[in-house]
Amino acid sequence: TKTSTSGLAVSPRAITFDPDGTAAFVTNTSTNNVAVYAVDSATGKLTVKSYKTASGTPSAILVATHKQPR
Repeated sequence: TKTSTSGLAVSPRAITFDPDGTAAFVTNTSTNNVAVYAVDSATGKLTVKSYKTASGTPSAILVATHKQPR
C-alpha cells in the first residue's frame, strides 16, 4: 500500500475504530483509498493522519488485533 498525508476522501462507505478508540479508518469508494484518522478522546474530533491507497474499491474494513501470549 502507498501512504501519503495528502489525498481525497470521497464517497465514504465504511468506518471502524481500533480497539482502544484512538484511530478511525474510513473506506472511500470513489477515490479507492482508506483514510486514517486520529480520534481526540476528549472531543471525538477526527484529524486526518494519512490516506492508504487500496488495490481495488474498498467497501468494508476490519481491524484485527493480535494479543501477545503471557
